[in-house]
Amino acid sequence: MCYAHNAVHNNSRKEITMSTFLKDTAERAVRTFLQGYLGAWIATGADADGLIATDNLKVGAVAVALSVAMSMGLKNVGPHKGSASAI
Repeated sequence: MCYAHNAVHNNSRKEITMSTFLKDTAERAVRTFLQGYLGAWIATGADADGLIATDNLKVGAVAVALSVAMSMGLKNVGPHKGSASAI
């Protein structure tokens, strides 16, 4: 019975770690998209027409892809193994 309890406990710990990792990754992706998108918008003149420009959206999308890729690569690096952070 002790073994079964430990197995269940270990599985729930992995789920918590994965959900924490996914939450960290999602937060970073949203923040990175906004930084890339708004940075491109400001660099192109910060006018109202630029808010819906596809080039600015592309910059944000590429930034998200890089952010998620870096989070995946850093999953098991650093002192916090289940985190998307290297620090």
